[in-house]
Amino acid sequence: MRRGECASLLRLLLAAVLGAQLCSALSLSTYFGPEDKARLKSLFTSPKALADLPSAHYAAYGLSLLGEKITNPQARSKWRCSIFLSFVLQDYCKVLKTVDQKNLEALYHAASGSKVLGNCPLDIPEGKATLQAALKEDSSVVQLYHAVLALKALGVSVDSSKVSQLLLSALKKDDNMVNLGYAFHVASVLGGNLTPFTDRIEDAIVQADEVGSDLLQFEGGLSVTATILSGVYRLAEAAKKAPTVTKEQVLKFANYLLSRKNVQPVKGAALLYDVLKLLATNSYHVPVATSLSGSGALSKASPTVVVQVTDVLGSPLGPLSVLLNKAVVCLTAKL
Repeated sequence: MRRGECASLLRLLLAAVLGAQLCSALSLSTYFGPEDKARLKSLFTSPKALADLPSAHYAAYGLSLLGEKITNPQARSKWRCSIFLSFVLQDYCKVLKTVDQKNLEALYHAASGSKVLGNCPLDIPEGKATLQAALKEDSSVVQLYHAVLALKALGVSVDSSKVSQLLLSALKKDDNMVNLGYAFHVASVLGGNLTPFTDRIEDAIVQADEVGSDLLQFEGGLSVTATILSGVYRLAEAAKKAPTVTKEQVLKFANYLLSRKNVQPVKGAALLYDVLKLLATNSYHVPVATSLSGSGALSKASPTVVVQVTDVLGSPLGPLSVLLNKAVVCLTAKL
């Protein structure tokens, strides 16, 4: 074995050992880095962001997840020469205010976007009546999702017990995996007894499709996968109970999500970052990324390999226990 081959083998060994020994954490080989976040930031402030009501909502939400504050009109001149944040709050708000007050989905996007912006009040008395009227026995899971989350975003209280029963009734009629995902989101904001919903998490997860040997996704692609998985972890946090998802499954879901870094639709990008943020901050399963820092080339002058250990968003983790059982350095040209 030549020196270069041995050095390469040692680098792989170090990464593998670290990945295997980081306590009980899950391990990945990549993460969502600064350049990926910059790409999303650019997308959320591109013309696509104001193309329609849903896009304005998801773009505003995506920027908030990235920690970007949408500027007020007085600050417009400050950002004119920047390729980022070229829009101001009024631009997003103007789109949100085009809402059809008789359309549940449109009301959901307008209310959610308005809440994210923080200074975009909606005068929609007819819309509130539409949302309240949707809390009825024959409403579908999706209709309940739009109505409840819109009302919550508008600061309107709902009867949690009533909504819970309506949601369970709707699931009896149609409990496909997408409906389960939406139901998890609704249940996570209700409080009360969440067991009837947490008990269904496994029913949703088992419907995921394995791609190759290291990816898991739901039929329907990124948006569906992100919606279901984010619903699972929001519900788990609300119920204060670990979701019935194995560590291997979480790792494979994370691999799939990270493989979609270059997503172009505004909605998909916002949902992707949302679920990745949940994977980085939830209380139960936090995948970690182990990667070599720098070239990783070994030599007598530079005998140290530096390994980065981060969450899926590239943020450093807290104290970790690392155990390196054995490493053999090859100093001869051949063995």
